[in-house]
Amino acid sequence: EGDCRGKAAAYNQLHSSRLAEQQVLAEALAALGSDEARGLFKKSVVALLQVDSSALAARARAIGALQSGPHSVHLDLIATALRDRKNGFEAAVEMIDKMSDALKKEQTDDDRKKAYCEQQQKQNTRNQADTAHSEQHIAQDQEWLEGTQSDLKTAVATHQQESKGLDRAVAEATQQRQQEHEAYVSAATQTQAAVELLEFVEKKLAGFYKQKASLAQVRGQKAAANGVLGLLQHLSSQLRSEMHDSELAEQDAQRDYERLLADATTQRAAQTVGLQHEVGLLADTSVSLAGLREEARFTAHTRAGQVEMGRDLEVACKYLLETYEDRKKGRGEELEALEKAKAVLSGADLDLLQINRRARKFLG
Repeated sequence: EGDCRGKAAAYNQLHSSRLAEQQVLAEALAALGSDEARGLFKKSVVALLQVDSSALAARARAIGALQSGPHSVHLDLIATALRDRKNGFEAAVEMIDKMSDALKKEQTDDDRKKAYCEQQQKQNTRNQADTAHSEQHIAQDQEWLEGTQSDLKTAVATHQQESKGLDRAVAEATQQRQQEHEAYVSAATQTQAAVELLEFVEKKLAGFYKQKASLAQVRGQKAAANGVLGLLQHLSSQLRSEMHDSELAEQDAQRDYERLLADATTQRAAQTVGLQHEVGLLADTSVSLAGLREEARFTAHTRAGQVEMGRDLEVACKYLLETYEDRKKGRGEELEALEKAKAVLSGADLDLLQINRRARKFLG
């Protein structure tokens, strides 16, 4: 009879303990199943699905290829566009193609201008020796200067448009950086909230499992605790890792943006110098044209007009000829970096397509 009463008491105690455990688990599941918790976990899972290692590796390799080239606003802008994960690689490849075409066109224009300058310098030397055809030479020189004046006016207008384009590009990059930072802050806040919620649930369950019970109860509850608490700790660890990775990505993006601003400042300074140089050349060309028109009326001054023309040629072509090789080399290095980046992105297209299919299948 005593044994029966003991067993009944033990059964009642075990039954009460299980009822209490079910109550705590119900409260925990209610917290995890709330609309706020589902929203937090849904956003975290979607964010994890979007961060695909293959895509990130391809972006990193492409950006590395771009950064292997010379410091250039053009390369920095494409690298900035690659960091925007909302779009695929098509936009970056299109930018690379357009930039490659622009660089090739610039080199072709420089080649033409260089050949033109060299040819004109030789022609002017012959003109100075050919005093018998002084009037004809003056007319040719005047025609060339008028063409140079037209080219310089076009160049000045082009420089002004390039400056405006650079300002727009910097403004767009600034807006993108602000949007990325806001997205980072929002995601970090949500992830932190999710971590705090998991910690709250973990503490609540841990407090329950620490209550005193019989040996059989302790063993059963310890197994349950290890399962539930282990899952919560694993989720918390994953979210903290995601927060750490997002923080590093934010730091990299900010550092690249600051480098873009520095390169843009350097580019703007170079554009200003070039514009001032061309405006000066345009003024010199106008003066030279006025002189040639005056000398055309006086054949006795033909020789002086030819000398002046030679000086004008030197002024007009000096910058182009002195910097030709350096600019050609720089464009070549930019084109090489662009080709490397395009090769990386083109090779990653199939992988990204497969990744997107897996992601859509997972998300239903």
